[in-house]
Amino acid sequence: MKPLFSIYLFLLFTSICSGQIEFNLNGYITDEKTGETLIGANIYNTYSKKGSASNTYGYFSIKVTQGEILIICSYIGYKTDSIKLNIASNLKYNFELEPISDKLDEVTLQHKESNIKSVQSSVISIPIEQIKNMPALLGEKDVLKSIQLLPGVQSGGEGTSGFYVRGGGPDQNLILLDGVNIYHSSHLLGFFSVFNEDAIKNIKLFKGGFPARFGGRLSSVLEINMKEGNMKEWIVEGGMGIISGKISVQGPIKKDKTSILISGRRTWLDLLKEPIIKALEDKININGNGNYYFYDINAKINHKFSDTDRLYISFYTGRDDFFGKLIDNDSWGTITNDPADYETNFIANTTFGLAWENITSSIRWNHIINDKIFSNTTLIYSRYKFDNTITTNNTTTNIYFDQSETYLIESSDYLYRSGIEDIGIKIDLDYNLNSKHNFKFGGSYIKHNFFPGYMDFFADYENFQSDTIITFSKNIKPDDAYLYIEDLFTITNRLSTNLGIHYSLFNVNNKLYQSIQPRVSIRYMTSEQSSLKFSYATMQQNVHLLTNSSFGLPNDMWVPATDLIKPQFSKQISLGYNQYLDENKYEFSLELYYKKMEDLITFSEGTNLLGTNFSSWEERVETGGTGESKGMEIFIKKDIGRLTGWIGYTLSKSTRQFLNINLGNEYPYKFDRRHDLSIVSSYNINNNLNINATWVYGTGNAITMPIAQYLLLNGSNFVEYFDYGEKNEFRMQPYHRLDIGLNFTKEKKWGERTWTFSIYNLYNRKNPFFIYLQDELEDGVTQKQAKQLSLFPILPSIRYNFKF
Repeated sequence: MKPLFSIYLFLLFTSICSGQIEFNLNGYITDEKTGETLIGANIYNTYSKKGSASNTYGYFSIKVTQGEILIICSYIGYKTDSIKLNIASNLKYNFELEPISDKLDEVTLQHKESNIKSVQSSVISIPIEQIKNMPALLGEKDVLKSIQLLPGVQSGGEGTSGFYVRGGGPDQNLILLDGVNIYHSSHLLGFFSVFNEDAIKNIKLFKGGFPARFGGRLSSVLEINMKEGNMKEWIVEGGMGIISGKISVQGPIKKDKTSILISGRRTWLDLLKEPIIKALEDKININGNGNYYFYDINAKINHKFSDTDRLYISFYTGRDDFFGKLIDNDSWGTITNDPADYETNFIANTTFGLAWENITSSIRWNHIINDKIFSNTTLIYSRYKFDNTITTNNTTTNIYFDQSETYLIESSDYLYRSGIEDIGIKIDLDYNLNSKHNFKFGGSYIKHNFFPGYMDFFADYENFQSDTIITFSKNIKPDDAYLYIEDLFTITNRLSTNLGIHYSLFNVNNKLYQSIQPRVSIRYMTSEQSSLKFSYATMQQNVHLLTNSSFGLPNDMWVPATDLIKPQFSKQISLGYNQYLDENKYEFSLELYYKKMEDLITFSEGTNLLGTNFSSWEERVETGGTGESKGMEIFIKKDIGRLTGWIGYTLSKSTRQFLNINLGNEYPYKFDRRHDLSIVSSYNINNNLNINATWVYGTGNAITMPIAQYLLLNGSNFVEYFDYGEKNEFRMQPYHRLDIGLNFTKEKKWGERTWTFSIYNLYNRKNPFFIYLQDELEDGVTQKQAKQLSLFPILPSIRYNFKF
């Protein structure tokens, strides 16, 4: 690294000393109709053949030379704008781009920002309109399910919204909503994500080659930015589907000065609870009454103080409630005129509840310090909390001829609670030094408060009494900080690089973990239509997710690195080739990657989060684990014309190794998939009618199954014993599914309405959800047989959306 650093310093010095006179052109790029800033819009100087892109807040800065220039501004889905300028000094200019109203317009954006020209590798952006056109489970459009369709990304299971990137775990994804970390990103036990697409403006996934400004996770960064609110006019939009409804309101409090956005969504599953009740009554002989619902609310205020200062206030809250009551009745005895005769009614009354809640908020101040420096200061707050409660009250009632007596004979209360709370500050600065160097630098400090879990249990039974609090870990309040600097360095017109250093500090229990993480991304343009890319990144992760299962249940517990448990660490290298095809209509990319992970943790074999072993979680985990992931990704994307979509294919291998698991031998990671294929398409028949389809295929998940069954004599009884062999050596059946959809939009006097029809799992594939063992009688002998549980059959849905 030292020779490379010395060369970099030399090149930096020579570029600063260059005698060429340069000025700075900067401003904002916005939507002409709404005033919404555009992220990643492209600015291109036709004379110097150099360009730049707007940042997360729609701000751009580009170096220009003295004299006459032609600047072109473009963005996918918008008409290209251009302006001729005679440059004699620094200049501010704001672009307002007009959306393309005709969906069938075949306009080719010659200077659009793309993966071919971008220095960053392993990055994919998904337009929110493309997500809205995808067919979805029960009609619920889902940001995270769209992420699962990208190469290098696997789903956690049938219908779930969890995602696993390049062999990493679910806790290794940094999910940012307006710059604030989301710790639990799912509703409905993982089947839907917490993100309402009507409130979302931009989605970008980093799978590798991470810029130095990101840190804290090993596998991916998912940036999600909320809309800022329409600065021009008031707009109301919403929709109703099979299981939920939503509504969004946005508009100017003061035109071109202050805007507000409020968006809400709620399920009405609690109003459609009969399937749950029927399932309970069919499977177990009890009477039940259960309810479930979730809601989420997004809100944002955008205020423009001046051309140099803007303020954003963002807020999100979401909550899931699953609660119910189970009643079991039993009666015996008779009632006669004899006072000694009576009937006894036994009632077992159990109430249960699961509740989990997210809150995030941020206050962001954008300030243009001068013509070269843009700053963003963010105050953040977030909290995630989970509660699990069970209460039982068992009573008997003696009913006589003329009276009754009720006694409480048994009662118990159970509460499990865990969560995490963050408060902090982030400062980010963009410094456009000259036409060769664009710096980003800054830092962050977060005060965490982990309350990783405690159980409060009270029981008063005839032969058993208990009143205890079991703490799985005391509250831990570590300090988490980092500093970074990165330079987008244009060496020549063909060769550019992003060089950066991320310095992480994590202080917990008087133990300080420090890490210097170098990041390098290099892009070489082999032609105007193709490029080669290389990236190298090291990452440190200071938090862990302990999980009971693979389904992302909310009682999974977030814990920090401690003086006994080290942070996780990874190194990733990637090499890619990118090319335009068919006159720039298609983008093709091929990428190879290798990732090595160290100091991973998992539960020791035979233990779990809520077992009968009440020791600290630190005593029930295996540490020092290693992981390895390698693969090849192919991605073909089309963004313009009647037909849009992509094809993504991944060939990969992912393994884990722990000293005391699987006899110390390496084993396949649970979500190791050799082959993963996604085909996503959307076709505009006309401006009112759109049809879309998605087909996915994936190698089955790796599972552990018994290879032999024995009956061993234990005293006078035979005990059943299973030999499970190697860990995760069996595979579920391959997963594949076809979804189709149709969107019919009609202009009305009052606005616009859209009917959406979709069919999930069109050919009714019985995909595996999990495998279980069941006793079956064969030739007079009871044997264990593996059975597959499939979750979703063919599911049609309908949804109505409106906008005015």
